[in-house]
Amino acid sequence: MPAISFLNSADAGAYAENYLRNKHGEPLSDFLYVSGGSGIDAALMKNGSFDAGYHGWAGELGHVYVAEGTNVCSCGNTGCLESFAGQNAIMAASGFSQDSPIGNLFAALMRNETRASKAVASAADYLGLALADFVNICDVPTIVLDGLYSKLFEYLKEPLLLKLSKRVLSSKWAKINVLKSISTSNSVAFGAAWKGITKFIDTPSRWKKQIKNKLNYYPITDTPSVTLSE
Repeated sequence: MPAISFLNSADAGAYAENYLRNKHGEPLSDFLYVSGGSGIDAALMKNGSFDAGYHGWAGELGHVYVAEGTNVCSCGNTGCLESFAGQNAIMAASGFSQDSPIGNLFAALMRNETRASKAVASAADYLGLALADFVNICDVPTIVLDGLYSKLFEYLKEPLLLKLSKRVLSSKWAKINVLKSISTSNSVAFGAAWKGITKFIDTPSRWKKQIKNKLNYYPITDTPSVTLSE
């Protein structure tokens, strides 16, 4: 039976991003992939490979503490980035319910409605705080935004760059890039599939036909016949 492996959704999205950028001739050897939605996940690529942490749980950017707050995060704590800059928080601050179509937010932004504009600006500010801390610790040169943040990219890019330039110590000497993901809306599924295929190609010995005398069962052609008599 083939081995079953598990992959964090952010890691899968980052795999897709890495694959597509290499395919398009725009490789990034070091970047932080950040996907915004109801949660905020991240994946770090360093020197062309991904670092998922000792237990494989790295990348929970949404649960980084950014400020005192009263809204309870999905993890049960307060003050998490997710409770300030996640999709549910942005929708609520814009005056929409959590089950409202996300299109309502985009429509409000296009109409320059004050409440929606302030909600996204606030989310950008808190996201910038968390990302600045991450860059100060890990010294990553590029941040790639996907998910909801990719769709809000035109509203997030400049506020994020401003926050990063103020709070990242190395920004005076090294440019920090904030890029929009080039992945599709199916980036997680695409990345997971690509990783699985790569593993298949890289380990052909796992898929070679076994030697007959090493099988722990009889091939159907060699199954012993049994005669039943009354």
